[in-house]
Parts: sequence; C-alpha cells; structure tokens
Amino acid sequence: DVDAGVIIHEGQLTYGGMGLSKIADYGELWAAETDGLPLPLGLDVVRADLRDRGWADALPDSQVDAVLTATALHWLPQDAVRRLYRDLADLVRWGGVVAHSERMPLTDLPRLGPALAEVQQPAVGSDDRRARWDAWWEQASREPALQPAVTQRHAVFETTYPTEEFSPPASWHITALRDAGFAEAGIVWRSGPAAVIAAVR
Repeated sequence: DVDAGVIIHEGQLTYGGMGLSKIADYGELWAAETDGLPLPLGLDVVRADLRDRGWADALPDSQVDAVLTATALHWLPQDAVRRLYRDLADLVRWGGVVAHSERMPLTDLPRLGPALAEVQQPAVGSDDRRARWDAWWEQASREPALQPAVTQRHAVFETTYPTEEFSPPASWHITALRDAGFAEAGIVWRSGPAAVIAAVR
C-alpha cells in the first residue's frame, strides 16, 4: 500500500473510475509556474546528417534504449539505410528497440496492394506532389519566424523536394535489420501500404 503515486497516459483521464483522487496535476502546475511554457519531455535535439558516417557523434549519449523514425528513411539511398541500421545496432543497448514507420509496398499482393494504396491515398503524380511541396516551402519561407529554419534546410537539400526516394517492402527492412545484428525484427502494425517495423537488439 502507498499513500500517493504518479499516474501517466490514459490513467490521467480514468483515475476516478479506479477510486483514486487527484492531489495535483503536474501539467497544470508546470503551466502555472512557467507562464505556459511547453512541458519538457526530456528530448535532446541535435543536428546530424544520417548520410554521414559520423552522424552518431553528434548524440549526447553513446547508447540509447530506443530509436523511432517516421517517414524519414525513404529520403536516403539504399546503402545509407543499410549502414544506418548497422549504426543503430551499435547505438541501441542490448534489449533496446528500433521502430521505423513508413509506406512499405505490399509486393506480395501485386493486385490488392496497389488497390489498398489507392483507397488510402488516391494517386497523385510525382509532379503534383512536388508542386504542392514546393508551394508549402515557399509559404513557410514568407513567415519571419520560419525563415532561419528554411535557410538551414536549403543548406542541406538543394531542392525542396529531394529526388532520392527509396521505399522498399517491409521484408527488405526486416532482412537489413537482422543482418545489422538485431535479434528479431518484424511488422508490428500495418494499414494497407503503411507499416511499422520494430526490431529488438
């Protein structure tokens, strides 16, 4: 038995149904004491180019428990993604996890896969996607608060819509993660062409 505890996630909404009473809400206290500053989540933001072999040197820690990427790796060429997975095998502690969320074509379903993709996201030509993306960055560059970030991005990418787009099926990621040294890897979630691959070190 304990006199008090900390409740997180959905428990913050359902604690009353468990017969518990709120003593204090840390989120409310933080907002009141800091005049509404964003709640710190323990993140370190670093600038690193995943295409460079020494990207991990920019990290504050030599090892981590988990890595999550979301719709980012398709901008990298195949060899860079393969090397990144090897780097992550060194970076993630034993028992740690890597999860990658991306559009991964259903190559084992040659007729159903494209149909599901079309239902989820109607076909848009690459020229149309590029035009919309260019327009978005043009609009962002007109916002004074975003101008420094847009300038920095242009220093990294020559265009607003990089041409590299490596989007292999989930099986490629699973094999590459296992080859990199992860004990197991597999699909943990999928909705049509969208999938999450997770691997345990």
